[in-house]
This record gives sequence, C-alpha cells and structure tokens, in this order.
Amino acid sequence: MNFLNEYVSFFNANSFYTEYIYQIFLCLCFLMSLRCPNVRFVLGYLIFVDLTFLILRQKIDLPALGGWFYVIVTLVDLTSAIGLMKRRVIAEKLSYILPRWAANFVRPSYEKYHITRHEITLVLLYGSSAIFVFATLLERVVRKLTGLDVMIFYYAYPTIYNAISFLSCIVFLSAAVHALLGYYIEDNEEIKKER
Repeated sequence: MNFLNEYVSFFNANSFYTEYIYQIFLCLCFLMSLRCPNVRFVLGYLIFVDLTFLILRQKIDLPALGGWFYVIVTLVDLTSAIGLMKRRVIAEKLSYILPRWAANFVRPSYEKYHITRHEITLVLLYGSSAIFVFATLLERVVRKLTGLDVMIFYYAYPTIYNAISFLSCIVFLSAAVHALLGYYIEDNEEIKKER
C-alpha cells in the first residue's frame, strides 16, 4: 500500500509531465489503430483536443487563473465527450473542409460509422471528469462566497483526475489492440482483403 501512495503522490506532484506521457501514449495507440477508420478517428480527435489543451497549458499558467482553470478543464472534457458523441457529423464536415489527402483519411470513419464500446467508455470517462471538475469549481465558488473552508474536491482533484487519465489510457490501448487485431474488421476492406 505504501508503494501505491508513493505512486499517486509522484504523479500528483508531476502532473505537468503526466500530460506529456498521456499524449505520447495516445499517439502510440493512434499509430497502432491506423488501419481501422472508427478507432483512428476517435483517437485522432482526442489527440487534437488534448494537444490543443497541452499547448494552451504551456502558453498560459492555467493554475494561476484560479477558478478559470476549472472552467477551461471542464470545457476540454466536455469538448472531448461531445465530440465523440457527434463523431460522425464532425468527420463528415471535416471531409469537405480538409485537403483531399486528409479527407480520404477521414471519410471512411463516417461512411462506415459504427459506435464502439471503447467510444462509449471514453464518453463516460470524459463526462465524469467534466462533472468532477465542475464540482471542484462549485466548491471553489462556495469557498469564495461564504468563507467556508470546504476543500474536499480540491484535495481529491489530482488523484481523481490522474485515475481518470489512467483509465482512459487503458481504454486507448484496448481500442488500439482491437483495431490492430482486426476486431472491427467490418470497418476496413483492407483488412478483409489481407485475411
């Protein structure tokens, strides 16, 4: 149990670096899933959202923004969850906007669209993360308005957020492995031809 406490405290103290680890892991899973249009688009979309947040986090000292930090993190999580739910519409619109080579990469994800269990799990994880971060924001508002020293969500935030990130990584890996092994074979004619 002591090892677990040290592990959690290490990642809580170094949360900035865990964002890099998370992004690299997500990119590796994306590369593993290149042959499966549905999983490829899901992971590619999440890379875009998370990379945008990572760049924003480097350019702006988000924790110094106080309550706005929680608003931004909630918006990032909601953007991820809602974007996954609206994946087909987003992919279709992107296929008309992007250059031809990129549109050919995106088009199969809406033409052969079907929702995956990994996608549902990610929507639930990002949604629960947004709810938790919003609860932390509400706790901060109560603390500022009333002067009560309520810090339950504040102290739990790093641990819960890292746990959700870890669970997301497990889902990314599972989706990538399923895509690599051809579990979503009905998505991809190339894999069918190889078999």
